[in-house]
Amino acid sequence: MLTHLASAFIIGVIVLNLVALALLGASATGHYAFARVTTPVAAALALFFCEHFVGLGRLAGLWPVTTIASAWVVWRRRDLLWAHWRVEAAFFAAFTWA
Repeated sequence: MLTHLASAFIIGVIVLNLVALALLGASATGHYAFARVTTPVAAALALFFCEHFVGLGRLAGLWPVTTIASAWVVWRRRDLLWAHWRVEAAFFAAFTWA
């Protein structure tokens, strides 16, 4: 039972961070669905690039900070998120299934 709760918590944190990343990307691109797909790829590529040349070190303590920042972004942009709830429902269903 505890394993399922821990997995649900981790999935929730990851989804919250990905939603905030999409909301930030939508403000830059102007298109929510495009930002939903491209911002995780762009962030991963940028971090892999930095990791290849410099190294990022131990990032285990960073998740509380990013999760709090993501919750703030989601709260501030909740109107945009509510307008695209179908996209989020499809993403969440696919993400939790995988």
